[in-house]
Amino acid sequence: MKKRIFCTALVLLMTAAVACTEADFQNIKNGKGDAVVLDVENLPAPDIKKPNTEIENNTENGDKDTDSENAIDSSDNTDVVNNTDSVETTDIIEKEKPSLDDYVIEETEGEYVLIKSAVVRSGPSTDFDKLGQLQADIVVEITGTTDNGWFQFEYDSVDGYINQKFFMDKETYDEEIALNESGEENQSEENNKEQTESTLASQIVAICNEYRVAEGLEPLTEDPELDALAQIRAEEIVVYFEHERPDGSDCFTVMKDYKCTLCGENIAAGQGNPKEVVDAWMDSEGHRANIMNKDFKRIGIGYSAGGEFGAYWAQLFAD
Repeated sequence: MKKRIFCTALVLLMTAAVACTEADFQNIKNGKGDAVVLDVENLPAPDIKKPNTEIENNTENGDKDTDSENAIDSSDNTDVVNNTDSVETTDIIEKEKPSLDDYVIEETEGEYVLIKSAVVRSGPSTDFDKLGQLQADIVVEITGTTDNGWFQFEYDSVDGYINQKFFMDKETYDEEIALNESGEENQSEENNKEQTESTLASQIVAICNEYRVAEGLEPLTEDPELDALAQIRAEEIVVYFEHERPDGSDCFTVMKDYKCTLCGENIAAGQGNPKEVVDAWMDSEGHRANIMNKDFKRIGIGYSAGGEFGAYWAQLFAD
């Protein structure tokens, strides 16, 4: 395999253009025939296939379910008890107030975060008096754990209790916060990427239409569906810069489900912005012919950063 050697002091710019007639395009859709190459002067050496080793990570964060109840009772919470020995009378028995002596409390040390607001009790049960309430996301220094699953801690100079289901250890809490922030950053980066691609596409379409209108041609309409197909081609030419897809099929197979009878493609690599790439295309007879073709009505733009040349551009045209 042979590679073209470039001087490292030069800026590397590559462009290539191809168009397809109605008969050619129908042949391609049916798996027959080749596209007509309009300009091969600036095509790169054909043997520049190289694997794309960049991997994009996407971390998903699962939502955490929490209980909505602030109570786990280890004792009967009935205020009155009916005596069923006689159907004629009912004896009212007042329930005894619980005592801390009824619970085993083991010493515990550690910082925990309250994951939702909760009532503070004077003992490890909802039968004990309320002392107050703590808000979510505060750090609590736990001093003990009861045998029925409540945490003990200092509250207003006395022992307070909240069921441990409302807590998460601080280390785990911090890890989940970091993961959530990372996920938000990834989403923000993805949104910025989509916004950048959309802005670049609009700029290229506007510049091309300036040239067309100046010569009395109708402006091209940017087609979101064609944009999506051009984006596929932009990502493919990072791997293999040709009017041929990495799988060996013709470039127009990307449009096999797109409704048109005439189509064209311009590709380029190395240009730093929309003006530079359009100028490069307009300076080439084949590329200019696609941009200025009066039969083309729709256009799609694709852009991909990275690879050997830093920026890869693709235009798809349709009648």
